Amino acid sequence: MDYDHTPFTGIINNFMLILEIEQPKTPEQQRLAQLQASSKRASNAVKLERNRQKMQKAQKAIQTLKAPILSTPKIST
Repeated sequence: MDYDHTPFTGIINNFMLILEIEQPKTPEQQRLAQLQASSKRASNAVKLERNRQKMQKAQKAIQTLKAPILSTPKIST
């Protein structure tokens, strides 16, 4: 079988060219990428915490609406 004319040869060759062109990152670029990634994680953590607190507040409001209101008896002295 002649492998030079298979449909996957072009895909594989293009993929290998992309890998060959990409240069390794410098330490400065790696540090910047790390800081960006940690910033994104922190931002996502803040969003999740805000949503969690909103849900907790809404659940508490629903529970207070569902609970029967008990009036305290007035004691006359």
